[in-house]
Amino acid sequence: MNTEVNPLVRKLPLSHLVYKDDEVDRALAEKLVVYHYPLPKSSYRWKEWEGLLDHTLSNKQYPYLMRSYNGQFGLFVAVDQKEDQPPYIVNADNQRIHPQRIYYAPSLNPVWIRLIMRKLVAFGNHCKGSHTLGRPLLKVDVWKTKKSTGINAISLDCRTQQLRDGNTTEIVLFYENIPLRPLSEDYESQKIRKSLWVYAEKKVLVRWIPKNGEKPTSPVYCEISKDKNKRKTRPFIDLANEQKFNTSWPNLILPVQREFIKCAAGYGFVLRPKVLNLQRLENKTKYKTTSDKNRTGSVFSSLSLDKEVSVLDLRVNKTVTTGQIIDKLNAFLQKSMIEASFRVIVGFDENNLDDLSLDRNDQLLILLDQRPKVPGDRYPLTSVFKGKVASQHLNVNPYDLTDEDELENLSLGTEEKPSPAYYLYDFDDFDREGVESNLKRNAEVVIKELHLKHLIISPKARISKSLSNEKELLTEHLTVITDGYLFTVRNDRPVILPFNPSDKSALNLCDSVLKNHRISSIGLLALLKDKWPYSYRPEVVMQQFGTPSEKQTRFAKRLTFVLLGESTILLQDPKYDRPHMLPEGMEEVTQTLRQQGAKLPLQEWKLPTLNEIIKRIDLLTKNKEFTAENQKKLNASLGDLTNFWEEGRQQLADDEKYEARLKDMVNAFNNSYKKHLRRELGLSDDQHPRGDTQLRSLWMTLLSALYKRSMTDPRRWLRDVPGINAIWHDPEQSYYVVGQLASAQKKLSRQPSIRQWHALKGQVDTELLASLIDVDWVRMNQLAGNPCVATLIRKWQECQPEPGAALIPQKNKPLSVTDLKEEYSVSI
Repeated sequence: MNTEVNPLVRKLPLSHLVYKDDEVDRALAEKLVVYHYPLPKSSYRWKEWEGLLDHTLSNKQYPYLMRSYNGQFGLFVAVDQKEDQPPYIVNADNQRIHPQRIYYAPSLNPVWIRLIMRKLVAFGNHCKGSHTLGRPLLKVDVWKTKKSTGINAISLDCRTQQLRDGNTTEIVLFYENIPLRPLSEDYESQKIRKSLWVYAEKKVLVRWIPKNGEKPTSPVYCEISKDKNKRKTRPFIDLANEQKFNTSWPNLILPVQREFIKCAAGYGFVLRPKVLNLQRLENKTKYKTTSDKNRTGSVFSSLSLDKEVSVLDLRVNKTVTTGQIIDKLNAFLQKSMIEASFRVIVGFDENNLDDLSLDRNDQLLILLDQRPKVPGDRYPLTSVFKGKVASQHLNVNPYDLTDEDELENLSLGTEEKPSPAYYLYDFDDFDREGVESNLKRNAEVVIKELHLKHLIISPKARISKSLSNEKELLTEHLTVITDGYLFTVRNDRPVILPFNPSDKSALNLCDSVLKNHRISSIGLLALLKDKWPYSYRPEVVMQQFGTPSEKQTRFAKRLTFVLLGESTILLQDPKYDRPHMLPEGMEEVTQTLRQQGAKLPLQEWKLPTLNEIIKRIDLLTKNKEFTAENQKKLNASLGDLTNFWEEGRQQLADDEKYEARLKDMVNAFNNSYKKHLRRELGLSDDQHPRGDTQLRSLWMTLLSALYKRSMTDPRRWLRDVPGINAIWHDPEQSYYVVGQLASAQKKLSRQPSIRQWHALKGQVDTELLASLIDVDWVRMNQLAGNPCVATLIRKWQECQPEPGAALIPQKNKPLSVTDLKEEYSVSI
């Protein structure tokens, strides 16, 4: 990969905050009045104390934190003034627990910071009271569908992690989604174990603790269990309108961060947002259009996907034949220039699928028409293929390939039996809006997934043929450890071994690979401990519930190492939570969207005189917003542009639309402009010429000045945010931000991935890391956020009936953990 960087450095603020211990104002810190309650574990266990304290304190304004102090498990509570009485708390025997006043000391900085965070009662829509464990709750928005209504809220909190210098501490803001739904009128509050909320004055949510005989004056909202939460994921950024932008993640987190900084300053802590100084790297993987008109090949162009695929049809529906489905898939793949061929399996018994004649060199596509885990689920029938053949499911039910409202009408859920109509689709249903495009995308992804699984399972498959672009990278000189597995290459075949510090046999097998890097598994973990980037030790990460072995296994799964030769060992930062991007300029975008969403009388969209427009062009040129060439181009086309604008305005009036938003005016202008182009070029009405995009852009800039409101597309701001597109890195802090390949859209579902790397040996190798993420086969039209081989490890795990199997080229079948204990000395 070409790692030539653009010298232009761009700033990207993050949600993480930083403070320095030697900058804390002790006098101000002592203003926080804190008490500590010892909580004897002989009375209650953790969860029992949690429930008791939640019931006692969560409808009050006490910020509290369960945490040990001087070796004693207990509870920290902050009150507003030293004259205030601390809350009354009793133990299991109904005896009062007497608290001890705790005075500030630098060692208590993490406690102080988390209590300050939990004191936040900012932003008009903040809730009073707390969620479980004292975390404040922030109402985000409400939803209403044909079948349900509810409130979307987030529970806010933070963690601290002191860096290796012993003076600098990072604060990680994080949240948990807390959807609330109204309870029916006949609910019994004593049977409800989840938190309950009611609206108080000014539509502010208040925590409600039910008491005998007490009835609230407003509807009661209850938290939805996670397994029942079917709400859609909130997009990272949505520029559709002001409301959607304001409820995008950056605009939700930024006010919290700002209020936190302000509140902490009152108690002597100087918090600063963490800022990345990013430079762009040149990536070899480019965006490929998925539209039929401009399609030039597969999105996964680096893969050779022209293989024979066996097809097993396990659908409930029999109206649409297997041949019809195959014909559709063939048509889709041919447009992508994928010459895969299909062989339909016939005459099988779905209850004895293990009798099918398949071997490890085959690829098996399983057609289904349901989501997993519905009653009558057919997915479990296919578990017999795990470990034996590369297999992949494809759900072709049109109702699962369309919008959510369609599904909701069919009562499809994990606990509900779907309507009979769910399976009664016919071939015409594939022509529904969105169905064909989604099926086309899924078909290409499924063929790609089969290709990767075939590489792993088939003894005949080779890295150099299957992943030809990465053949120089994925060799025996490179080892990647991630998600509890070790990956390397031997004899042009992948090697995948479980990496489990609690299993000596598995580590011995890993050592036969790591010896090429002049290190052992134990040596690698010792190096990790010695070079750990934080002042707390790695063991702190393992302080969770479970046996020592279980803790070690969980810890190992969080580690990602990259080893190259004998000189480079890199560690991906094992952070608890990834930071949120908080790009600069969001306030200006909000203002732009507000202006563009406002409706104005058509008369106010009338243009000034031609002379006034020319004078404004001269002024913009003088102020260097236009070049002399821009000025000349606009003046030459000014008559036509003004005519198109006025024609569009008149068309709206003819349609009896006497008020218009900017979007309405721009659409009307574009229609008039394209109508003129079609007439000039002799095109039919169904053809849509683009015209001169630069001229239209200059015209919008001019209109912004004339109407004193922003006419620019808000995506221009998004395209200017570093990290949204391509690969960026901060060389000093060793952060890598991996954005999308496509041009910025108004709605971005996912935030770009943000990863920090540390050198345990040698230097952070930007070229190596960039090569591991600059591939086209991890996600469709997306780069990889983590090293690409993590995808191969996941595919290996999906193919195995039990966890912990090893892939060794000389073996014709996977080795289980039991096998490893006998064969760990096998030379690979």
